[in-house]
Amino acid sequence: MIEMSSDENIVVPGEELAVIEEFSPLFGAYSDENGYVRASLLGKVAKDILNKVIKVTPLSSRYLFPSIKDIVIGYVAYIKGEIAMINILRDGNFRPLTGPLAGFLHISQIGAEGKHISEHVAPGDLIKARVISSENPFQLSIKHPSLGVILASCSVCGAILKREGDKLICPRCGNVEKRKIASSYINLKLTD
Repeated sequence: MIEMSSDENIVVPGEELAVIEEFSPLFGAYSDENGYVRASLLGKVAKDILNKVIKVTPLSSRYLFPSIKDIVIGYVAYIKGEIAMINILRDGNFRPLTGPLAGFLHISQIGAEGKHISEHVAPGDLIKARVISSENPFQLSIKHPSLGVILASCSVCGAILKREGDKLICPRCGNVEKRKIASSYINLKLTD
């Protein structure tokens, strides 16, 4: 076993640790679309110089991570190409997980027709998804009818969208938007 050198600095989720050419991410770390290795949890950095790997050791042993087939709640951070990056916040029962944790949703895991992932989810959408990989960032799926967008805001005025059938309608400006809507979409009752 190779001894890993520890960095005594505490890192937070999303903090840059290295570039992918220097180190490959292990537990508690991930590589982003720009080739940076980033922390996915609060903890201390450990680097294995010989094997060129880096991990983040959690500060507490009471961390809760999702497993394959678990349902999680997260929001769409951004979309790039055929992938939506998701910040995972809670389990399917809205209990907090260790995190925020990183996840990604590929267009092949939507389960609905469409050429672009932006036809199904948008930045800021709150989604309910199934975990389909055990590595961080966690690969997610919303293929099942119970999974998908559970809360979204209008791309025109920012109001919370109301579900009507298979569409989301803005109660403020009347804008109609299409998403891959979960059966448990949250229709909030808002008062002016």
